[in-house]
Amino acid sequence: MRTVLITGGAKRLGRALVEHFDRQGWRVLFTCRTSFEEGIALADSLGKDVHCARSAVSTQSSAAAVAKWVRTHTDRLDLIVCNASTFKRAGIAETTPDDFADMLGSNLLGPFFLVQQCVELLKQTNGCVVNVADAQALGGVEKFTAYIAAKAALISITKSMAVELAPHIRVNAVLPGSLPWPETGDAYPPEVRENIVANIPMGEVGRWCDVVHTVAYLESARYVTGACTTVDGGRAALF
Repeated sequence: MRTVLITGGAKRLGRALVEHFDRQGWRVLFTCRTSFEEGIALADSLGKDVHCARSAVSTQSSAAAVAKWVRTHTDRLDLIVCNASTFKRAGIAETTPDDFADMLGSNLLGPFFLVQQCVELLKQTNGCVVNVADAQALGGVEKFTAYIAAKAALISITKSMAVELAPHIRVNAVLPGSLPWPETGDAYPPEVRENIVANIPMGEVGRWCDVVHTVAYLESARYVTGACTTVDGGRAALF
């Protein structure tokens, strides 16, 4: 049975990815951190081939623990989707060292070390990795400097990993634009949302399925590696 490992799989885009690959008949292993109860409920609702683990996946040690957990469920791994992310709206003056470290950990170090720890499993299947970056990392965004820096670095290591791990492992990235707004928090007040939509050529925010379909394409495209594909309604074309 083909197996996918998805980080940050309990909610939002991660949940959509978990549900998609389950529908396709894959074994789905996913992690979550703060939404563990939701993750367990999701896994239970989908059946015996879907499993959830609580982990932040932001250090080498946590990545090693996840890789060990994967091996308790399967001896093959076909795809890793590095989706887990933290972000915080904060100006330069308000960003603390802990804030910056947290965003680097989840958005950059976690993906790097998870791939590092799973290289041998991926080689056995000629597997692939899809990193979830951010289309806005192609430009500059005020109040999100640390987050954008981490995502821009993720784009960079995607390309370097693609070169180093070819031809046995493909590594690509998907760069979503604006997606359904967070259900809680005030990072996107109404006036900010209106301004964002006004600057999207397609005139609307994206749907989870728009990104999921791109991940599925990158998984299946045997001659594509090192690609960083925007799914943003054309917004990056304005940068």
